[in-house]
Amino acid sequence: MAIESFIKKKLTERDHPHLFQLVRTLGKPRYAFKDRVKYLGLRVRDVEFDLFDAVLPDEPRAAETTKRILFIEDRVPHHHLGSGYPRSNEMIAELLRQGHSVTLYPMTFWDEDEASVYSDIDREVDVILREGRGGLKQFLRERLSEFDLVLVSRPHNMETLKFSLPRGRRPRIVYDAEALFCIRDIEQRRMEGSPLSPRAVRRMIRREVRLTSGSRCVISVSDAEGKKFAEYGNTKVFTLAHLVTPRPTPRPFAAREGFLFAGPIWNLQTPNGNAVSWFIAEVLPLIIKCLGPEVKFYVAGHCDPAALGELQMAGVEFLGCLDDLVPAYDRARVFVAPARFAAGVPLKIYDAAAHGVPIVTTPLLASQVSWKAGPELLVGGDAAEFATECVRLYTDSALWEGLRDNALARVTAECSRKVFADRLENIIDEALKD
Repeated sequence: MAIESFIKKKLTERDHPHLFQLVRTLGKPRYAFKDRVKYLGLRVRDVEFDLFDAVLPDEPRAAETTKRILFIEDRVPHHHLGSGYPRSNEMIAELLRQGHSVTLYPMTFWDEDEASVYSDIDREVDVILREGRGGLKQFLRERLSEFDLVLVSRPHNMETLKFSLPRGRRPRIVYDAEALFCIRDIEQRRMEGSPLSPRAVRRMIRREVRLTSGSRCVISVSDAEGKKFAEYGNTKVFTLAHLVTPRPTPRPFAAREGFLFAGPIWNLQTPNGNAVSWFIAEVLPLIIKCLGPEVKFYVAGHCDPAALGELQMAGVEFLGCLDDLVPAYDRARVFVAPARFAAGVPLKIYDAAAHGVPIVTTPLLASQVSWKAGPELLVGGDAAEFATECVRLYTDSALWEGLRDNALARVTAECSRKVFADRLENIIDEALKD
């Protein structure tokens, strides 16, 4: 068939996976087009997007070095929100520093007052408010031609973008994964004692990775997750970790006290909520047995009132949202990151290390940052092991100093502004290549 010959000769399976899957069934006449799509577990719109991407020319772009970038996110990415938003915030700031213009389109939380919007976002950014997910199709119909590049973060936003693009239009798209979101669900099922089968895991990953078809490249937050995208057919995958500046707090070991966790708790089912709940219920009592009832656990960040009511107990102090976390870091002797399911890379580990507070974490988070247990942080797999490592770090000044120095060195090497800027510049250059 002509379409089969065109696809196999002119296209690559990496760039157009849905079309290639469809081609494999073309020799079976009992399947009509939509039946073939349904049989393969694909959506007609995905296949259509691949087809437009294959046969339509790129959107024309300006020759000047300043590029006009449409940045699609869930919301205005304020630093205090966590959940990958600080990284998006830094990406926008760095794109401005590199001379580009940025239009930010919040998809879910779009009704925010101007003073709040620009509290940590440069006023050069054109923020499209009061449109949201429902207004994206009309916005793209009217303004898509203004942009040289569309940078979209998170899988549900990528899916909406594909469904909202005007027919016959092919913009340059960069997909910022922020995290491989299905990993969070996979790990949660494993933690709850109902792990998915290897086949089901592969299916979930493949479904999320399919969203990247038609993108110029994919940005991953870690090499480990980048390898997952590569395993499933993406060859243009770039790693862009968090931007963190080392600012070690000065207070010495002996003058510090307590354990610290930093991060928002929206409810007890989120990774942060589950982590703090587990630490308070199962780990902290073991620590108190060893160190005495005077030991404190400090929790910094927003906490949902309902969750707060369930988490309060003696020895736990909720600090709320802090404009400046430095005093909390300067007081704490040990930072704990007890998440048992999560995706992406935990910024909280980098931040704690950058402020000179040694860390005890879970095997999952240690693997996400690719740091070694012992030289750079301590790892506890269950409540007893986690508590043991907390007590050991809390009482051993030599161990504390060594972990502090090694973790600071890793942050300096991996998360500097120069590394972040160079990688982002390279990604934009690659995406704009003809």
